Amino acid sequence: LTLAYQPKEGFGALLDVAAGEDMRILHAAEDGNDNTFDVVQGFVQYATGPLTVIAGKYVSLAGAEVIAPTGNTNFSRSLLFYMEPLTHTGIRATYAAGDTVNVIVGINNGWNTTSTSYGSKTAEFGLAWAPSKAFALAAQAYVGKDQAYDAQKNLVDLVATYNATDALTFVLNYDWGRQEQHVAQDPALNWDGVAAYANYAFTSQWRVSVRAEYLDDNDGFNTGTVQKLKEDTVSLGYSPVKSFELRAEARYGESDKWTFVREI
Repeated sequence: LTLAYQPKEGFGALLDVAAGEDMRILHAAEDGNDNTFDVVQGFVQYATGPLTVIAGKYVSLAGAEVIAPTGNTNFSRSLLFYMEPLTHTGIRATYAAGDTVNVIVGINNGWNTTSTSYGSKTAEFGLAWAPSKAFALAAQAYVGKDQAYDAQKNLVDLVATYNATDALTFVLNYDWGRQEQHVAQDPALNWDGVAAYANYAFTSQWRVSVRAEYLDDNDGFNTGTVQKLKEDTVSLGYSPVKSFELRAEARYGESDKWTFVREI
C-alpha cells in the first residue's frame, strides 16, 4: 500500500507499507527479526526547480531489481539482490542536471538500518544518464563503515538498460563490494558479480524473461563460503488483463564448492 503526495514544487511525503513473505527477507536484512510486515519507505520531501530532497527511509539506488516484486521481470530474486543494500535511512538530494542526467548524493545510517546508535554514516553517490529512450546507464557507490565490523564497507553498482525495440529489452547489472576488517592485519573481504537479463514480449499478454548470473564470493563474506556461484532463470508471464499477471519460472544454480546441505 502506497500513499504519496509528491508535487513538482514544495513539500510532499510518501508512505509505503507491505505485508507478506517478501517482508521476511527485508526484516532479516534490517533487524534479523522474522516479521511479515514492514514500512518499506516513509519520507518527507521538498522539491524546487531541478532539486528534490527527501529525508526518512527510502529504497536503495543499487541494483537492477527492486523490493516490490511487480517491478521485476522474474519471480525469484537474483544473487546480486542479496549482496546489495535494500533500504536506507537518512537524507538524499537529487539534482536534474539537464533533461538526460540526474546527480544523486546522500548521507545514510548504513545499509538496511534505521538505527542511529552507530555514529558513523554511509555516503551514497549516484549518476543516472538516459540520452535516449533506447539506452540508460546508472552508476551508484556506497562508502561508509559497517557497524558489525566497525570498518569500511564499499559498493560500486552499475546498471545498463538497452531497449532494442518496444518488445525487446536487455539489462546488465555489475557489482563490486569490499568489507574491511576492524583488525588492521586481517585481509579485506571482497566480492563481485554480474547479472544479464533479456526480456521479450511476444504479444500484449505473453512475455518471457531470461536471466544469467555469476557471483564470485572471493572471501565468503556474503554466503559464508569461498565459492563461485552461477544461476540461470527463465520466466514466462501471462497477463489476461492489464493489471494482473501469472508467472511460471524455471531456475538452475550451481557452485564450484559442495556447500548445499543434503539429508539422507
